[in-house]
Amino acid sequence: MKKIIKKTFIIFIFFITICPVFSLTVNPFSFNGVTFKMGNDRWTHGISYNYDDLLTYSLGLDLDFSTFKIESDMLAFTDKYEKTRYDLFNINLVVPLKFSDYLTVSAKAGVSFYGNLGLQAIQNSFHKIIKIYQLDLQYFNHKTFVDFGLDMNSNIPVAFLEIGPYFKFDYKTKFGSEAEIGLNVKLDTLTMFLNYKFYDRFIDDITYIDWISNTKGLNVGFKINKGTFDLDFFVNTRTKNRIGYTTIKVSLFKPYIKGIFKYSFGKIWYVAKNHEKDKTVLEDFNTVGIDYKHFFLLLDYNTGSNIKNVVAMDNLVLSLGYDVELFKNFSLKPSLKFARYTPHSNFNSEYFYGGSLDIQYGFDIFDNYKINFFLGFTYLPNLLTSPSFGFNISLI
Repeated sequence: MKKIIKKTFIIFIFFITICPVFSLTVNPFSFNGVTFKMGNDRWTHGISYNYDDLLTYSLGLDLDFSTFKIESDMLAFTDKYEKTRYDLFNINLVVPLKFSDYLTVSAKAGVSFYGNLGLQAIQNSFHKIIKIYQLDLQYFNHKTFVDFGLDMNSNIPVAFLEIGPYFKFDYKTKFGSEAEIGLNVKLDTLTMFLNYKFYDRFIDDITYIDWISNTKGLNVGFKINKGTFDLDFFVNTRTKNRIGYTTIKVSLFKPYIKGIFKYSFGKIWYVAKNHEKDKTVLEDFNTVGIDYKHFFLLLDYNTGSNIKNVVAMDNLVLSLGYDVELFKNFSLKPSLKFARYTPHSNFNSEYFYGGSLDIQYGFDIFDNYKINFFLGFTYLPNLLTSPSFGFNISLI
């Protein structure tokens, strides 16, 4: 491992020295934009139950120049099971060198601060606002590390896809190192990926050890990049944990990205059938899907449904439909539905088939959002026969 680190460091020194000089001979120096980032694994994408990966939230700020980037992020790791936590702040200078249209190599160097950086107090302030429990977890000693790394990314057009093998290496002195080798397959704004992660830790922080165990080994997943939102979801084949992230990015001076892949979230009201009485239900929902030439395919997953005898259930609903534009901003949306419901009290799933018909009014917000209000009727025999209404916000 020491030999690998030594060789990587030599390569890193070469690139961190050569890249700025080479880049300035190709591109004049300019400022390209600022990106604010906020990520959380609580905002899932309607695919499965989201396992706690211990990364509670992250904040970031990137400055993008023509010849280099300055990237910074603040991460809060919370291990409620071991009653420990740590905060991590990274700031790095990143220098990319584009060898061709298909290969880019980036070197980075910076510093990382580890320990109690005040994020537990910030988290408790938020918990107080939303009226949930306060945290009082143990921090380990504060430490500072030198950070360097090397990324190699390729992008090869193959038919209507873009295929990109990649390699990443990150080393923090006296903290640990991480290597990742993977493959991206990109279609429009959707990227499917396969990667294998290696870790070598130098500290005995139990929270860091538990964090590593969630992602080391083989991971399979996808990403949807909608400009303002990045949606990530992956399955670790070793632990079978399924983890999703949503990252909100506010970029100044950068264009938004549009595509056929859509993400929506919102609220829905309907009447749940029960043997004794009907019950009005308010539910959150979020979906991932495809919108193409008026056809749409949506997947909705919810871990807290209250239908079918009004008990807590997990549900998965797949909808295939067609959007008929009646006139400007108004549309009629018939769809076929397949639903699977699993009560929390047991693991015996039930399956239902049916359909729905919605009248929708929607209008654009800014460049890449659309808010939709709908009134409809859903029919799933032996499960749900109900009018419904609600709203959703879509990334278009």
